[in-house]
Amino acid sequence: MVVALASGNVNALCSRMMYMKKCEGVCRSYVYPSVQTHNGFGRVCRCCKENATITRDVLMTCVSGGQEIPNFQQAVTIREITGCNCVNCND
Repeated sequence: MVVALASGNVNALCSRMMYMKKCEGVCRSYVYPSVQTHNGFGRVCRCCKENATITRDVLMTCVSGGQEIPNFQQAVTIREITGCNCVNCND
């Protein structure tokens, strides 16, 4: 990314190590016999998916030419998962 500094623009790599929550788990899915479908089976598919998020501002440290840019941090806005739920896979 190009970073605008008082001394001019520089190419920089900005990063930050942080732990992020994820949705993970087992949701009940199954296949059952059905005379109402063309292949003879009905399906219920449930997937684990985020159901609540927050927006958070994060500051990243930037490096240019192998050196950290002093007194500069790049701000980015991220969405962070705060809750998960089992939902229909098509949702």
